[in-house]
This record gives sequence, structure tokens and C-alpha cells, in this order.
Amino acid sequence: MSSQGEAALARGDYEAGLGLLRHANRLAAAEADPERRYAILVGLARAERAVGEYLAAENALAQALVQAELLGDPSRQAAVEVALAGLQLARGDAQGAEAALRRGAERARSLGLLDIQAAALNDLGNLKMLQLEAGAAAELYGAAGTVAAEAGDSGLTALAWANAARAGSDDRSRALAAVELSQAALAGISDLHLRATVGLNLGLGVQELASRASLEEESARNVNALRAQSSALLETAYALAEAQGDFRIAAHALGALGGLEEDAGRFPEALALTQRAVLTGAGLDAPELLYRWEAQLGRLRAATGDPRGAIAAYQRAAVMLESLRDRPGWGADLADSSFESSVAPVYRGLIDLLLVEAAESTDPVQAQAFLVRGRAAMEKFKAAELRDFFRDDCVDAQRARTQGLGGISRDAAIVYPILLPTRTALLLSLPGAPLALFSVPIPREAVEKEVRALRDQLERPATRRYLTHARQLYDWLIRPLKESLEASGVSTLVFVPDGPLLTIPMASLHDGNRFLVEEYGVAITPGFDLIDPAAVDRESVNALMAGISKAVDGSPPLPNVAEELHAVQSILGGELLLDNAFLRGALRDSLEAKNFGIVHIASHAQFSARPEDTYLLAWDGRLGLDELSEDIGLFRYREEPLELLTLSACETARGDERASLGLSGMAVKAGARSVLGSLWSVNDPAATALIEAFYTRLMAGDSRAQALRAAQLGLMADFRYRHPAYWAPFLLIGSWL
Repeated sequence: MSSQGEAALARGDYEAGLGLLRHANRLAAAEADPERRYAILVGLARAERAVGEYLAAENALAQALVQAELLGDPSRQAAVEVALAGLQLARGDAQGAEAALRRGAERARSLGLLDIQAAALNDLGNLKMLQLEAGAAAELYGAAGTVAAEAGDSGLTALAWANAARAGSDDRSRALAAVELSQAALAGISDLHLRATVGLNLGLGVQELASRASLEEESARNVNALRAQSSALLETAYALAEAQGDFRIAAHALGALGGLEEDAGRFPEALALTQRAVLTGAGLDAPELLYRWEAQLGRLRAATGDPRGAIAAYQRAAVMLESLRDRPGWGADLADSSFESSVAPVYRGLIDLLLVEAAESTDPVQAQAFLVRGRAAMEKFKAAELRDFFRDDCVDAQRARTQGLGGISRDAAIVYPILLPTRTALLLSLPGAPLALFSVPIPREAVEKEVRALRDQLERPATRRYLTHARQLYDWLIRPLKESLEASGVSTLVFVPDGPLLTIPMASLHDGNRFLVEEYGVAITPGFDLIDPAAVDRESVNALMAGISKAVDGSPPLPNVAEELHAVQSILGGELLLDNAFLRGALRDSLEAKNFGIVHIASHAQFSARPEDTYLLAWDGRLGLDELSEDIGLFRYREEPLELLTLSACETARGDERASLGLSGMAVKAGARSVLGSLWSVNDPAATALIEAFYTRLMAGDSRAQALRAAQLGLMADFRYRHPAYWAPFLLIGSWL
């Protein structure tokens, strides 16, 4: 049974191998044969790791370590310890993995176990790649290749040098030297499955080199030579894998070959290869691989004039991406997000095609159906984006609570500005009307440039240079909708901003005479399916205020915070935690004790591109995003959610849309109906005046969006604060009612 399991692993059939080895392990558990148990447990751990069951793999290795100790074999003990360290890496424990791998490498070196030392060095290289230290990774891979060669392990030698080629792709000559070393070692591998695996990795590495060469506009001869080299490696890997029935490697090799043909502009050939990749992998439980080939198929069908086929392929890719939500990727918690390069193109490609079909359809019913599908795809895109940023299930918990918009949006227009490579699409939803599509022939790149310029100038109160960019963006994003908006009589605009638009306040767009906020209340939402729109219950609202006014943890004092919080308390009543009373534990205790409707926090807060670097300052230290959302997120599971979370004095990294995702997603993360926050830190007296006016209007009966609009207009009426640097950064996120 165990030999059958090992054979299944050797041909890449991990599911079958896993079942056989689990059964063999149950049978062997009753036997007093540590040699046999060790072999089965090591194979079982390899299979569990291959399917992403890292905890089960750790458990198998822990048992294997016991068997190695019974055998009194230090080489096996060292091998298991290094494998356990590799699992720490797979689970995302960077610090623990690095320490264990370095210990394992040194112990293996001292025992003369060169193959184990090389394996540890290779995994250290993997860690450095995840940490974006490519130079350090290339050095470690090179050391692993050298040691593996000394040990006579051709497979590990070839793999390590293939990894070195990918890590060192910025240094062309070094990468090509690594490719040569890998190919030389590849020729000495007798195990055909290992040869296919390493050949695939090396082929992918050379393909990446060819892609980088194209970007650097090197001579066509060099690029073509690299493509030919990659193609030869991938074709060999495919032939070996097919002969052994390893459909995973075979599908991967075919898909990569299709990618090479696509890069070369040979679309019919690319299409045929990609179709074969999809068919070859159809029976595999490998959505992490197959979604790529479905997306590639979508691109190629679109390029060859088959938009309906392209839509179908992209939709299959999106379904596969959804299925990956519960499958943690190898080292996923360590790696910077690859969402923008791997996931976003799937949704953008699908949305682009659906909107084109809607625009070109002569049947109004069919056109509307395409628009509805486009909006649904955009909502899934926004949910996936937040899920990737927060890396937890908060998005799904909030989606379960949402009611759907139906008749809720009676006086609000919903605007989806969708930035596409060649144009900007504006999807508009008006009360009681079908979806409408407007197209502006301005590519994403041009919009991004204007957005960056506007954000940069808005924060500078001494200049009016922001106006040029505010007018340009108004012309692109608002003016095409103006006639429809005026005819509908709406008073509020709710934006679902795309990408860089998260980094600017839409209220600051300017028509040449006035700001957008002078015409409409303005709110944003990370996605309509992610919010729970409802009006504030003013009769029973209970408020909690917390803040820091004094210098703490190296941050300067915020002298107006005490005045701001007392002003808010005079309007809302409720509980106040100020300065040394604002402890992390005290905040949690208060939130657990009462069902607050409004939580207002005035303190230094920083939203970063990485959630772990996002924090809010309490008296006893930094309150991380996870801890804050855990405390406030208690409301997510109560019958009445938190109505409003206000974060005063917060700021996001300038122009960083990943950082802005943290702010826009706080309503979802905290389980709140809405969040009031700021894109940058604001002059204290101005912030206090705006906050006080906002709550006064809110409690007087205004909607959230109209209360913020009134507060912003009031600040603008003061000549000292007319510049948008003072009033524009305040964003209402989530429910506008």
C-alpha cells in the first residue's frame, strides 16, 4: 500500500497518493517497525504538504521524528527537522522558519549531510524571495546548488540553480549562468518525474527572463533565443510528464507554452496549446493552476474575435478563484499580495468584455443583461480585493448581512467608475431606472496620472494648482453623467471607486465653478454587496468616545482632541475614554459591556499598504488593525450592528491605493454600517469644527452623506478653511443614509 502511495506521489497524483499513504499509516501504526513507519510518515507529510494540509503534514513529520529517534539515525532526524522548518515557512512563520532552517543547515553541515544542508539553503532562498530580497535569495540558491552538486544530488542541484535564475533575473549574466548550471545538472537526473518537475521550473524561469527582456526592449534575437530555450525545456517536461501520466506538470507545461506563443503574437497557436492545457488539467483538483489557463484562454479568444467564448473562459477562471478562498497558498502570509498581477486581470478582463457586449448590443433587454452581469462581476472583484487585503473572512461575514439595494436608494445615484486599459467606463444606477453605461476614451494610465497629481496638490493649502486636475477629472468622471443626474433629481452620489480613485476625495472634483460637494452629498463604498444600508436610529443611539491629546509613543500631542471629544459628547452623550483612560483593554471592556451605535476615536492613526503596518494609537501602545477590528467587530455578530465608526486624525499613505483599501474597508472589517475617516491628517481646529457640525446635523435628522456635506460647506464658508486641504479629506464610507 505504501509503495503504491509513493508511486502515486512520484507521478504527481497527490490525491491518490495521500489516500493510499493515510491507509498505509493506519496499518503500520500497529506494527513495531520504525523503519517502515518513518518511510510512510515522510511520504505522507510530502503528500499532505502538496495539497496544502500543512498542519497534517507537521503532525506526520513530528511522528516521523519520533521514529528517527527510535532508529538512532541523526541524518534522518536532521532531514525531518529541516522539513518541519520548511512547513513553518509554508504556514507563513518567517521568524521561526528562518531560525530553524539556519539551525538545520548548520547541523547538517556539521554532520556532513550535504543534501540536507542544500535543502535548507534552498528553503532559505524561498523565504528571501517571499520577503522580496531577490539578491539574498539568489545567493542562497546559488549556495544550495553548489552544496547539492558536491553531494551528488543532481535533482536538487538543477532545482536550486533554476531558482537562482529566477531570483537573479535583474542581473542578466548571472541569471544566464545559473540557467546553464541548472541545465547541466538536469542532464544527470535519472528519475523521469523529477526531471520533468525541474525542467518545468527551469523552463518557467527562462520564460520569465524572456518576458523581462521584452520589457527592456532588448534585441529581438536575444528575446527569441530565450523563448526558444524555454520552449524546448517546456516541451521536454511535457513529454516526460505525459509519458508518466502526470497531468499536473503536463497541463502546466502546455499552458506555459501557450503563454510563449501569446507573447510572440502567434494567437492561433497559443489558443490551441492553451485549450490543450485546460483539457489536460480538467480532471485535476488544481484551481490554483487552471484559473491561469482559463484566463489566458479568455485573452486569446478575445484576441481572435470570439468575445462570447472569452467571457465564458473568464467566468470559469473567476469561479476557480472563488474556490481558492479556503486554500491558503504556500507561504501566503509572508508574500506581498499578487492580487494586482494575478487576480485583478481576470475580473478586469471579464468586466471589459461584458461592457463592450452591452455597448454593442442592439437589443435593449440583452444590453441591460450584460450591464447587470458587469455590475455583478465588479462587486465580486471588489469583494475579492478586500478579502485579499485583510486576508480573512470579514468580507463574507458582512456580505451575509446585506439586504440588497432594492428600493433603498431613492435619492442617491450609484456610480461605478471602471478604469480599463483603453477607456474609462462609467456605470450609473439611478432610482427606478435601468443601469446606464457611459464611455470616455481615456485610458487607465491617464486617469492614474491625474489622480496622483490631484492628491499631491490637494494637501498643499498654499496653492490652487489642484484646480487643473480637479477639473480634468470632473470632465472625465462626472460631466458625462450630468444630464442624467440632473433629470433624476438625486441629492447624493455614492461612488464605488476603482483602484487609484480610492486615494482621492471625489467631493473635491470641480466643474470650473464649484466643487462636486457643493452640488451633491458624496459617499463611497468598497462595494454595494458589502454594506448594510440603513438610517441611524437617533432615538436610541449610544456613543463611545476615545482619544489621545498628549504626546505618547513618540507621537506629538493633539491638543484639540480633548475639545473635539467633549464637543462630541455634548451632542451625543455617552462614555468618554481620554488620554490615560484610553487603554486597549479599557476599549475592549467598554465595547463588550454595551451595544454602542457610534464609536468615535480621535488619535494618531496610520493606514498602510500592509494591514500589519496599520494601527491606531492608544495610551498603552499601538492598536493594530486586527486587534481594533476584533474589538469593534464584536458588533458584526450582534442583532444591531455599529452604525458609525469615526476615525479622526487618521491618514493614509499618499497615493497608495493598497493603503486606501484599509480605510475604505474598515466598515467591512469592523462590521460597521459606515465609517467616517480622513485621507490625511487635518489642521486640528478645522477638524474639530467639521466633526462637531457633522454630528449636530446628523442628530438633527440629516442623512450621513448630507450631514457631512453640510459640515464641509460650513468649513468652506470660513475663509481660513476654503482650501480643500482642510475639508476634502473626510470620507464617508459605507451607508450614506
